[in-house]
Order: sequence, then C-alpha cells, then structure tokens
Amino acid sequence: MKSKKLLRLMLTVSLATTWIELAPAVESIHYGLDGVDAHPQLTDALRLSKRIGQAWWVSHAKHFNPENGAAIPYAYHDGYVEWVGETNRILRGQLLDTSPAACALRWHQIKTGQGDSWTGEAGAQTGTPEIIVLDEINSGFKDHLRGPALREALRIYTTQYGDKKHIVLLASPGLSMGQGVVAANYGDVIYCANHYVRSFGLELYCSFEGFMTGTDPGGQSGLGTGDAYLANRLAFGLRNWTTTMGVKPAK
Repeated sequence: MKSKKLLRLMLTVSLATTWIELAPAVESIHYGLDGVDAHPQLTDALRLSKRIGQAWWVSHAKHFNPENGAAIPYAYHDGYVEWVGETNRILRGQLLDTSPAACALRWHQIKTGQGDSWTGEAGAQTGTPEIIVLDEINSGFKDHLRGPALREALRIYTTQYGDKKHIVLLASPGLSMGQGVVAANYGDVIYCANHYVRSFGLELYCSFEGFMTGTDPGGQSGLGTGDAYLANRLAFGLRNWTTTMGVKPAK
C-alpha cells in the first residue's frame, strides 16, 4: 500500500496531464488530481473539455460523463491564452484587446455566464463553467516575452474578479518535459502557478518507439527502455518543475 501511494504522488504532483502515444487510434489519456478542492472526476473534466465540444456542455444542465454516467465539472477550454499580451490579433475580423486587464475581464465574463468576447459566443453558448483551462503555456511566456502580461492578467482576475480555484494552466509538451527549461527564464509563470491558479498542468508523453528502443522520434535518447524509459520520461518533468523550477508540489 505504501509503495502504491508513493508512486501515485511521484507521478502526479496534484495535477498532471499525461499523454500516452501508443498508436494514432488511441486517445490521449489525461490524469488530473487536484489538491485544492479534491474532485474525483476532474480527470474526466479535463480530458473531455475539448473533445466533446462546448455545445454538449452547455446543452446539459447537469454534467455527466457520457462514457460512464459520472457527474463531472464543466471545464471551459480556452485555446487563446497564447494571445495574452500580444498585439494585432484579429479574430472574426475584429482587432482584439489582448491587454492583461481585458483578458482578466474576459475570463470573468466566461466564468459568470456572460459569454466569450473574443469568440463572439453569448452566455447561452458558453454556459457557466466551473473551471477555465488555459491551454497552452509555451516558450512564448518567458520573462522577457509574454510572461509579465500573463502574470498581470491573472493578478487582476484573482484580486478583482474571482477566485484562483477557477483557473488551470496547462504547459506545452516542451515546457512540461523540462529539457532545457530553467527557472531563470520563467519566473512569471512560476509565480502564477504558485499564487494565481488552481493547478499547473504538465503535458507529459511517451512514445511506443521510445519505450522499445530508448530513443524518441524527436531524437532524445539515453532514457533506457521499458519501465526505465517510462520512469525517466515522465518523472523528469515533474521533478524539474517541483524542485529546480520551484513550483509548489501541491500545485
């Protein structure tokens, strides 16, 4: 029993999004564990937030996993977080206000059922999500790029509009796996993870080729094969973000 609990803690760190790429026909598997407000069905909420489609969530007053009937929270998938702090972004033929203040207001409007000002969808179309998933945080959020804008947007949202329990950050595979990712470049992202969001999700993945040969399609090698490959591939990113990078393990 103790060994099982330790393994679970080591591989999840409260919220980890894991993608297993064994074959194109196999759906990616997301593991979500939340230490803020434990919700046993958060895993399925994150996994289904994008795949099912927003219309399904909004059309069902009570949210149940269509696969097994379990109740799950509605997670709104925001795929535009990469535009925070950028200029000259046009959507639907309109120039968007991507300032930190405007982004914070947009999340507040989504959370309270007022619609999405960027996509043009009304409240009846967006519904009232319990969680907003910001997907994805990538290398464009370094401290000298859009990191400060993200930090300011989340600060405004947390202090003026809402509760940090509403926001989940998802890191890109490159940031999640930790290769070449250093704290000196991502101070703002780390601060956001520790202070302004419910959880910080890592997109961890492994490949069948790597499992068999020890070398991933991208060229990374020296990870071992079989179980050694899985441990090295998945654990390194978690260890890097919670030790070297300084993100609180509870996140």
